[in-house]
Amino acid sequence: MIDFETLPVTNNSAKSRFEIVAGEDIAWLDYELDGDVIRYTHTEVPKALQGKGMAKKLAYAVMEYAQTNQLEVEAICPVVVKYVKEHPEYQGFTKYEDS
Repeated sequence: MIDFETLPVTNNSAKSRFEIVAGEDIAWLDYELDGDVIRYTHTEVPKALQGKGMAKKLAYAVMEYAQTNQLEVEAICPVVVKYVKEHPEYQGFTKYEDS
């Protein structure tokens, strides 16, 4: 039995994505790093991991990473945009299209 809450989020810099590995499945959030700007572009959660909070966990981890490393965020991925809208503490260093 996998304890989804304790699964770590890791930065796979070789693939430019943050990942959560759960057995055979991997949820990830792609990014592009350009100087002191990080663009969060896409989140992918396999069917086996959907509904377990993986997207939210990834969004939290990437925003904490940006804050810790003093990076400006361009949120393109709808998952990250939604997370930032719900967590105003990240809005000061994040740009996104408000739809």
